[in-house]
Amino acid sequence: GAFERRCEAMFTFLAREPGDFFVTHVIDTARLNHFLWVPMEDEREDLAPWFYKFYARVDEAIGELVRRLDEDVLLMILSDHGFCRLKQEVHLNHWLRQAGYLRFNTETPRQLRDMLPSTRCYSLLPGRFYVCVRGRERFGCVGKGREYESVRGEIAGGLLELRDPENGQKVIQEVLMREEICDRPIEDTPPDFLAIPVPGYDLKGGFDKRVLMEKSPVTGTHTLDDAMFYVNRKANADASLCVTDVMPTLLGQMEVAVPEGVDGRAIDIG
Repeated sequence: GAFERRCEAMFTFLAREPGDFFVTHVIDTARLNHFLWVPMEDEREDLAPWFYKFYARVDEAIGELVRRLDEDVLLMILSDHGFCRLKQEVHLNHWLRQAGYLRFNTETPRQLRDMLPSTRCYSLLPGRFYVCVRGRERFGCVGKGREYESVRGEIAGGLLELRDPENGQKVIQEVLMREEICDRPIEDTPPDFLAIPVPGYDLKGGFDKRVLMEKSPVTGTHTLDDAMFYVNRKANADASLCVTDVMPTLLGQMEVAVPEGVDGRAIDIG
């Protein structure tokens, strides 16, 4: 399968191409977790064994990689997020449409170009919200200053009130404004605010959905606090270790200067 070909390519290029830095990206575990997470958790006899069988194969490949590396080679294994059971997919643009903040020129919108000039806000993956600020967006109609803050506050308040109709549980645990997201001078790239979901709720950014929440063939979704990081040396890291620390740590181990303004910090690795 695809994972076997990935491993074949990894070992081939490791043996053929000398270098200071080598990366292999394994997406197969993400696909597995998205579609077989619930069967694994529920211990379904027909599918759960396949879940563990695949992870055993990944473990074998990592073992083979370790055996082929020289002892002085630094090995890092990491993920950018964790996983949990999916409760609902949440279509945020449907909510904005129902609340009157988002308007389209067609009944079957597909893209940003389908928005009407009266649109005040839209959302993109994952949970990013952009206010249609006059002079910044293509059809910006929201004035800077008081009007801008009013729109952000109204929508953020509404998001925090969202509840799952199945169990009444909150869907959004926190809304971060762009000033909280970036701790350096802000350009036009960051979202105006960001919705952080309660674990189990997957925030979507499409425009064509006519429901707020729904199930799908996907059974597992991303979590923010369960990313993993392994290094084959002693690392002096505390509980505040963050995914943004990986790149500065890697550059530090390669004795390469970390560019100014980069997020994260270099972890001390013995």
